[in-house]
Amino acid sequence: MPANPRGFSGMDLSFRQFESTVYWGVSLEGVTLTGSTFKNCTFVKVCFRDAYIPEASFENCLMLGCEFTGAMMQKDCLLDTAFLGQAKVEDVLMENCSGCKASLLEVRFLRAQLKGCDLTAAVLRDSRFERCILHTVNLRGADMRRTKFSYCEFFHIEDEEVLFYGKKPWCPTTW
Repeated sequence: MPANPRGFSGMDLSFRQFESTVYWGVSLEGVTLTGSTFKNCTFVKVCFRDAYIPEASFENCLMLGCEFTGAMMQKDCLLDTAFLGQAKVEDVLMENCSGCKASLLEVRFLRAQLKGCDLTAAVLRDSRFERCILHTVNLRGADMRRTKFSYCEFFHIEDEEVLFYGKKPWCPTTW
């Protein structure tokens, strides 16, 4: 790893293991994290812009104020039990990702595509989804109180026991 934390941009950090590491203000722009594992790590104001993150795992990680613009989180990217707060998830493809029991608080999803994702029992409070596509997303038991949806498209949403104030925007009866 380079001594300069800003020197990570564009690097291939595939199949590496990171544990109990703190990343503050680091740029991971354009990095490749294929199959990498992060356990008990903290990310504060980290830029994941245009990062390629397939099959990566963020177990028990704290992520505050991070940016994921243009990132590709595919092929079993795991965010299970992660805490993501005040993040920007813009123009992101999340495909076959798992965020079971993850906490996503005050996260702004803009033009994001969530396909085949499992958010069982996740907490998505005070988050916003704008112009997003949610396709075959499992929201069973998720807490989505005070979450807002604007101009989103929904296909095949599993939503048993979802906590949501008002009418669920993905239900055909609300259209």
